[in-house]
Amino acid sequence: MAISENQLMSFHIIERFHNEKLITWSYPDITQTIRDVLVSDISLQSYFHRTQENEWIYIWESATELKKYSLALVTKSFNPNQFEKLGHLLMKSYEQNLNPVQLVKIYLEAFMKGSYIGQENGNQIKECNRNNYIGIKDLIHSLGHEFILILNALLLKKNVIVYHSNLETLQKNLKSIASLIDFKLRDPTQYLFPIVKKITSDLKDESFYVAGIKDKSVIIKQDHYDLFVNLLNNTITIASKSKDSFCMTSKHKEITMQLVQMVEDNCNDSKLQQTLHRKTENLINSLQTNEVRSCTNSSMDSFMLNLAVAENLMI
Repeated sequence: MAISENQLMSFHIIERFHNEKLITWSYPDITQTIRDVLVSDISLQSYFHRTQENEWIYIWESATELKKYSLALVTKSFNPNQFEKLGHLLMKSYEQNLNPVQLVKIYLEAFMKGSYIGQENGNQIKECNRNNYIGIKDLIHSLGHEFILILNALLLKKNVIVYHSNLETLQKNLKSIASLIDFKLRDPTQYLFPIVKKITSDLKDESFYVAGIKDKSVIIKQDHYDLFVNLLNNTITIASKSKDSFCMTSKHKEITMQLVQMVEDNCNDSKLQQTLHRKTENLINSLQTNEVRSCTNSSMDSFMLNLAVAENLMI
């Protein structure tokens, strides 16, 4: 696994003693912001978090009964599948010898070389044997044709609230939503908020966001979103003020029908993702033509106009 230069910032071990959570190891250091997150109410669960400083914290809970702890990686980028492999290798090493110094060696190798080699039963391993979960197929299975509404929101940089009462399920689906569009076109570090407690304060300065919540009462506050995705009952609500932005065009229908058919044909997530990325990239590239850039409201459908606005191509 390759890790880009300077993505890693630190790793930490959190343990529980008599219902109190303590950070028992940090390398190379820890800021107060990171400390506050790691000792919060949800820090012993497996999840990921974005700080106001745009740092990403990935936390994994130990599955062993021998020692209850969580391991956290702090990075500068969003890539849960990539960092999960390193995180689980660190945990495997820790559970074998309970020596944090061994973790430092693996961490430094990843930090300095952009890759890592660990030890398991005396043999070298480059990474844990874990499959990258993309989840686009599951998302389409759950939401059906309406998945296109989420893709539309990402393309037009609309605000999306995603709800589920279970944190792990919520964040698994947020990873899937972020994977609908190539990171080069919509960088999750610019819009994704994996768990939000107070929308009014946490998102007040954001013009475009996809935010995860565990409070479904937010659905009545339509001024906070353009699209509300309820993953518990697989429904999507479009805010009244935003209905014009979600009128489906022939382009939406083409993508929807192709992707739904691919799911029915049991295509894998990788092929689904490649198809989506190619089609969305083609849509955005079509805006670069002089013909589209010179069009007005009367000569270009509403979707392409809104997409041009989202891409800052309107003159």
